[in-house]
Order: sequence, then structure tokens, then C-alpha cells
Amino acid sequence: MLSAAALLLGRAEARPPGDDPPAAPPSAIEIFDRTRGVVAARTIPPYVAYTQYVAFIRRGKVRAERSRVVLRMADGKANITAIPDSPRDRVDPQPAVKDRPLVYPTTTFGLVKRRGGERPSGYESRSTPQPDPGGPPVIGRVASVSRDYVPTLVGVEQVAGNPAYHLALAPRFDPEHHPIRAMWVATATFEPVRMAIEVWAAAGPVKSRPTVNVDFAPVGGVWLIAHAAMDFVLRFAFLSYAGSGEFRTSDVSFPAAEPDWMFDPAALRRHPAAAPAPSAGP
Repeated sequence: MLSAAALLLGRAEARPPGDDPPAAPPSAIEIFDRTRGVVAARTIPPYVAYTQYVAFIRRGKVRAERSRVVLRMADGKANITAIPDSPRDRVDPQPAVKDRPLVYPTTTFGLVKRRGGERPSGYESRSTPQPDPGGPPVIGRVASVSRDYVPTLVGVEQVAGNPAYHLALAPRFDPEHHPIRAMWVATATFEPVRMAIEVWAAAGPVKSRPTVNVDFAPVGGVWLIAHAAMDFVLRFAFLSYAGSGEFRTSDVSFPAAEPDWMFDPAALRRHPAAAPAPSAGP
């Protein structure tokens, strides 16, 4: 029979339902590996169409460009049509074919192996290598994981009103080609909702390493870049040149198919549908 003291002790240690202490967050390595696995498992649509806004701001003056982009994900070819940013803006309405867009809207900047025709975006060095996919390969009974970053858990923060793990990332080697310096990961889904990218920029003898903050959002179940922004200062001797940049996507859709002529420069020039509409007159 239990003693009265043991019964009292048991009652003191009992917890009411729902009053358990919160579980400890996963480790930084667990968060990093799960995030890479989630991103590697994404399904990418064959085409992404969107409106792209790019702005350069310096001394209160804004130079902005808008374009309608239709991107073929299989090879990265982009059909791009300039859109006037204001009634006074004069643009060439003729569509053009580019080998790649300024920024791939689905990119995670080399967090996992790039897909299809994706190559490094304008914010990255062109020779950025391909990392291994997020899942660890299994050799017999031994699992090995190749990580090109050392993650550190900074804490849990709010991003767009939702909790996210804040990871600081230090590249294990070749920092120029491993540009991610921080990542915010949704605690519920392990989707990366924000990244901080270090840009290795150079203009002649002037070099700078500004940070681009990139926000991601789902559109129809597909995670895309919604907004990116950076501030920069270039210094050379006694001179400095400072400003900021902004990138946005909007009006996103996912066409099931697009004609091949849209992505061939010669065929595009010949096709009647590519010709600009005739002027209505003064």
C-alpha cells in the first residue's frame, strides 16, 4: 500500500491536461535538412507567367521598369514584353526572347539542386555550383548528408504574421558561390519564407557586397518570389555611390502550354501574333 506521503507527492507532480511544457524546437541542422527536403520535393509547373517590376532608387529618384514575362521552365527561355510604367513612359512593345529572366521566380538560390533550365539569377555569380538534393543518400545502413552551409538557430520570429525559425547560414567553402546568409523557415511547414542573399557585385575596381532580402509566398500551391529589396553603397577612394533596388512579381498564372514560337527569336519575329498592335492615331 502506498504511503500518504507518496500519494501527496503524486498529486503534486500531476499536471492538468493541456498544461505540458512546450516542446523544444528542432536543432538548426534538423531545420536545415527538413527545409531542403521540402524544397526538393516541390512540383514545378511547365510555364510561369507573371508581371515583373524592377526599380532603382537613388537620391529620391526612381527608375522603374515593368515587364510581362512568360517563362518556360524546361529550358529557362523567357518571352518578355515591356509594359509602360507611366503614361509618359516610352517602351518598345515588341516581345523579346531571353535565355533567362532577371530572376527565376521559383529559385531558392542554390539551396537545392536547380531544376530544368534554371541558371543563377541576376543576384548570383554565374558559376554557382549545384548542391546535392535535400534528402540524405543511404549507403547500406549508413546515411550521409552533404551540407554546404553551417546553420545556427537564431530564434523564432514573426514573418508576415506567422512564426518562422531564423537560421544564420555560414558557407563551408567558396562563399561567393554559396550566397545564402540567413533563412526564415515556417515552423508549421518548413517552407523557406524569407532569405538573405549576399551579392558579390563589382564595377571595374569598385566592389561591394550588398544583402538582398527575398520574401517568398505561395500562389496556387507554387512558392514564388513575391518581393526582393536591397540597399547598397559603392566606395572608391573619396567617392561613394549609394542607392536601393526593388523587385516584385504580380499577376501570376501557370499556363498549361505555350507555343514554341514564343521562345524562338526568329520564329517570334515572323509570327503575326508577336507584332505590336497598330497605332490608333493621334
